[in-house]
Amino acid sequence: MKDNKQNKATFDNIENLSLTIEVGFSDYSALVFDEVKKKFIHSESFSFTSFDDFTEKTSLIGTNFRDVKIYVFTPDFTLVPNALTENGSTEDFLRLTCGEKNHASTRYDALNIVNAIIAYFADEKLISFFSKHYNNAQFFHAATKFISENKYNDNSILNLHLYNNHFMVCYFKDKNLQFANGFEYNHFNDLIYLLLFTAKSLDLTPSETTVNISGHYNPNVEQHIVKYFKATTHSEKIADGLDIKSELLPRFSLLLNR
Repeated sequence: MKDNKQNKATFDNIENLSLTIEVGFSDYSALVFDEVKKKFIHSESFSFTSFDDFTEKTSLIGTNFRDVKIYVFTPDFTLVPNALTENGSTEDFLRLTCGEKNHASTRYDALNIVNAIIAYFADEKLISFFSKHYNNAQFFHAATKFISENKYNDNSILNLHLYNNHFMVCYFKDKNLQFANGFEYNHFNDLIYLLLFTAKSLDLTPSETTVNISGHYNPNVEQHIVKYFKATTHSEKIADGLDIKSELLPRFSLLLNR
């Protein structure tokens, strides 16, 4: 597997630059941040079907960034309260929730903001691929950032993070995490049903609840959500100096928050 030298991006003062990546199934987004100027200077976002395809599309592989954070989404994750880890193995909780997984490594993120640990299975090939190209890569589950960034939303907001055929939901009440999970869907009707079911289980009235959308932008999904819920919102934060189309902003909502 060869690096894509032809389309490789070039940067000045590489020692000041940090790279943040989010990968969820076939969806990929990345931002380069200048730690001295405190601004984003480069972005890319695309879909890929294989790592060979990925290598052809990215312009960032082979650059020695100051630090690299990679947020990986896998549906095989669970939250374990810190108090429970004292009396049991975190891996046991993961296997009890998600079963046994072949060709996957067990990983853990500290989620101190809610006094818990996120345990998850990550694709060994994905971890190996990015570790090969970024020897200083740090890996996290996307839910770690998703949950952390939404803690201060009010009680009438249900947080939704989309991928092509999966999504995450989290909900806080009085700044305390009440719910966090991932789901698979094949059609937006499935997504709406699961959102309504989740709202009902949380005693939320859809007509009084706003859905805060991030992730892979899908206007059809958003149009159907507003038929059942009060409203939708998504990240309005714009990266200084970057020309990012407004319809792509939700893809960067996790990455824009530093």
